[in-house]
Amino acid sequence: MKASRPAFASEFPDDPGLARLVDAFARGNYRAVKDGVPALVAQTESDAVRAAATELLARTRPDPAARVLFGLALVVVAGLSGWWIWHGKQPHPPPEPRAIEYVR
Repeated sequence: MKASRPAFASEFPDDPGLARLVDAFARGNYRAVKDGVPALVAQTESDAVRAAATELLARTRPDPAARVLFGLALVVVAGLSGWWIWHGKQPHPPPEPRAIEYVR
């Protein structure tokens, strides 16, 4: 089953190796893209194919903003955890059980 071509790849040059990588990208097989781009860049003569393959590889990497937000989330969680540990108190002991009277 062939996946639809991503919109950013509509201007890519017509190359069978590049088309296979774009199809793998569209199917979500980013490992095939990461493994196939260096081989395609090494064997091709076209600068346009080389640039398109490099752009395709760049789109498999995490967004820098996501990395920053993930780092901020870690700092917030670590800070809140540290504050809770530093300012936390022992729980109150349970109350003494009351004596039960039996009336006959």
